[in-house]
Amino acid sequence: MRRDWVELFQVFRVDLHFRSLSIFRNNADERRLTFPAFGCGQHFHGAELTDEAVLNTIPEVKPLQIVIDTNVFVAALRSQYGASYKLFMLFESGKFESNLSVPLAIEYEEAGKRLVGKKSALKAKDIDDILDYVFSVANRRKIYYLWRPFLSDPKDDMVLELAVSAGSEIIVTYNKDDFKGVEQFGIRVLTALEFLRETGELP
Repeated sequence: MRRDWVELFQVFRVDLHFRSLSIFRNNADERRLTFPAFGCGQHFHGAELTDEAVLNTIPEVKPLQIVIDTNVFVAALRSQYGASYKLFMLFESGKFESNLSVPLAIEYEEAGKRLVGKKSALKAKDIDDILDYVFSVANRRKIYYLWRPFLSDPKDDMVLELAVSAGSEIIVTYNKDDFKGVEQFGIRVLTALEFLRETGELP
């Protein structure tokens, strides 16, 4: 199971900076470059084109920030053929970053361990390995419980508080009705399937 959940997580990254460098170096002899695609319009006159000069023209692109509800994590553990599993397989794609707090991490662990010995073929060690991977690649955030309760379920408030603290744009969950009203925080609520379709990973 570690092969499915950990080795397959190793997605090749396409680094925009280094890809751009190879393109710009081909034009280095011109000694005068503009970068309209990046909206910076900078020119280099009679100066040596350096890696630093090129990198300084490339604006930082921040990945989409999301929070994944526990029910999506459990669905990913139950089946390798659904949208939830595919979502976790994209953790290192660079298309988004997932965020975790200590309470949500504990809930992941408790829910995952409840699958052991049931319909799932996962063992406790498999769950530990999966959790280690998820915890290592997610952004770990502190939450301060400043304004709860807002939702009817304290566990949902925990997810919302994390999303607000992390500046997340999306909560991925299968219980969309439980998060009614969170749009006032600038947060949208999508299922795993809806999220993958929106990001172009599924038709």
